[in-house]
Amino acid sequence: MISENLAIGWTGSLSSAEVVVSRVMNEFDGKTVTTRDFELVLKTLRFDGMIELDVHLIGWIFDERPKCFIWHSNHPTEVYYDDSYFEGTGEKYFQSVLNSSLLHGGDPPRQPHQYSEEVAAVQETLVYCGEAFFQEVMAAERWYESFGFAYEILIYADKQFWPLGPTLYVGWEYRWDSKTQTGRPILSPFVAKLNFREHYSVLQKAQHHKLKIKNVRNYLIRPVYEYEIKEDWKKLRLDFNADHYVHYFMIHPPVDGKVFRLCYVSGETQKGDKVWLRFKNGKPKFEVNTTPFDAIFRQALDIKGTWRGQYWTPYL
Repeated sequence: MISENLAIGWTGSLSSAEVVVSRVMNEFDGKTVTTRDFELVLKTLRFDGMIELDVHLIGWIFDERPKCFIWHSNHPTEVYYDDSYFEGTGEKYFQSVLNSSLLHGGDPPRQPHQYSEEVAAVQETLVYCGEAFFQEVMAAERWYESFGFAYEILIYADKQFWPLGPTLYVGWEYRWDSKTQTGRPILSPFVAKLNFREHYSVLQKAQHHKLKIKNVRNYLIRPVYEYEIKEDWKKLRLDFNADHYVHYFMIHPPVDGKVFRLCYVSGETQKGDKVWLRFKNGKPKFEVNTTPFDAIFRQALDIKGTWRGQYWTPYL
């Protein structure tokens, strides 16, 4: 997040990215950036190895209107624009996630807040991140293009970019009874939490038993530019309070050889939500209202026993 109207990512050469991103950050940190000034910096940028050690810069700039851009250091005199871009080794994989047959949904905001394009964008993005996250967890031994579980998400709202707050990823086995057409949620022993600090992130991966932490490891995700990190991130404790929750339900046993999965996204929880976090004598526990989830799975299973296409229920 370079400024209130400029957000970038990169792929390619690390050494080239250090030069390019540092230059962009030094030039525009905290400023309102015009497309003209941004292009001028990129098009006039020169450094050793920029052709051989190519780096691709990709992102969004909001200058009168939103623009998605891409720039290549091996062809620096042009900045290209399109509706969106996929770039890097995960390009084809993430395109497949967008087209996956994933059941998903989320909750509307509580009154007096209104459902908005921004809320919908956050929920949909977290659904895709949840799919990638848990696919990696379940296929860890044969996953040849690991993405590291960490997804730093920025949302443009109220005329500026904002980082998402702490996000908790929670896995569930949804034990399905074919006779009653109902399921019973069983909490996975693994959770992860991403804490975004604007210039860096701290990813926490933990094993637990009934939400009692058995062990936790913290991983620092540094920026590619120089930044002094003063937080003692190694001692950061994991708790289950978060701004966003990504719950991933996998039906078991498989139905006709197919494993159906549902990704449910919510904000801060309270009693009455589809999934809510409560505390009893200081101990956390997730409560799940299985009725709406049963209905979603039944509808998917009723389509001739085969899942065809994508099912989107904004409010479950």
